[in-house]
Amino acid sequence: LTLAAFAWLSHLLLDTFYNHGRGIGLFWPISKQRLSLAMPWFGNWDLSEPVTSAHNLSVFGIEFLAYFPILAAALFYSRKVCNGGERDEA
Repeated sequence: LTLAAFAWLSHLLLDTFYNHGRGIGLFWPISKQRLSLAMPWFGNWDLSEPVTSAHNLSVFGIEFLAYFPILAAALFYSRKVCNGGERDEA
């Protein structure tokens, strides 16, 4: 439960990094204030262009470089640490 809450909250934080400038309403419906921590290297997909356009591929590439190490670390942790490093034996 703690890991799920952490994942949800970290996802909300990561959503504030995109450069669309709108931010994210973290406290809606209590407050209309929005949080925007825009980082210029996190762009948005341009849905008017093909998925394989240079812009969309660069957005995907930057996100892949930023988030793949986190995914790899989580998978490593879940396989090695959570399973106690045990290996399946046939």
